[in-house]
Amino acid sequence: ETSVSGGLGIRAGTALVTLAQNPSSHCSLLSLQKAIVLRYLNTTVILGEYLDCLIAEAVVSIAQAYQASSVVLPDLSNIREIIVAEVQALAEQKVVGCLEGQKQYAKRHRENVHRWSYSRLAEKIQSQAAQIGIGIEQSKQSFQGTPQEKAKNLAIAAYSSRRENPTS
Repeated sequence: ETSVSGGLGIRAGTALVTLAQNPSSHCSLLSLQKAIVLRYLNTTVILGEYLDCLIAEAVVSIAQAYQASSVVLPDLSNIREIIVAEVQALAEQKVVGCLEGQKQYAKRHRENVHRWSYSRLAEKIQSQAAQIGIGIEQSKQSFQGTPQEKAKNLAIAAYSSRRENPTS
């Protein structure tokens, strides 16, 4: 039997049979729910780390194929403030005139954004790039434009910064 909780299907038939046969056992429905949630969270973390490794390998592989001397990562030090402002503006557009609806929309959007660990991905890219002698640079990224325009502007900003502040 498969139980479905929040769109997540988990095989939990054995534990449910145990509960039905011996309700006074140490295995309670609450502990089963906790175990399911912990298994989901552990799986999500492992999957996230795996995806970060794949993305890092792809980034470094592309840099190596183009014989790049460095990879530029966006400096996201003030990203929270920017995201809060953008999410609020988006919520006001999507849910006009209803403050409670705007709060709910913003909450759901923030939950999706905060699930991603940028710092973990950046560390993986730095580690893999260092192994083959590719440097890492950081530069401020524009939050306007298409992804291609953002990437181009990020590279140009890093190049300009390098020319203005050459290291010996």
